[in-house]
Parts: sequence; C-alpha cells; structure tokens
Amino acid sequence: MKKLATGLLLMVSGIYVAASIFDQHFVWVGFVAATTEAAMVGAIAD
Repeated sequence: MKKLATGLLLMVSGIYVAASIFDQHFVWVGFVAATTEAAMVGAIAD
C-alpha cells in the first residue's frame, strides 16, 4: 500500500510541475495546479 501511495504522490507531483510550466499559457491549468497541490498536501499528511 505504501508503494501505491508513493507512486500516486510522484504522479501528482509530476502533473503539478507540468501544470506550473503551462500555467501562463492556459487559464484552466491554474485549477489543475491548485488541485494537484492540495492532493500533494493530503498525500504527505497521510
């Protein structure tokens, strides 16, 4: 279970990095970045 949680955390971190790069080009990507940031905080809290 820890491997799954770690894998999902890494996946969400990658999506966050990609969303941060493209945040200036598309408005909706800011929502994706905010959602993935919240997911990372929740994953670290677990």
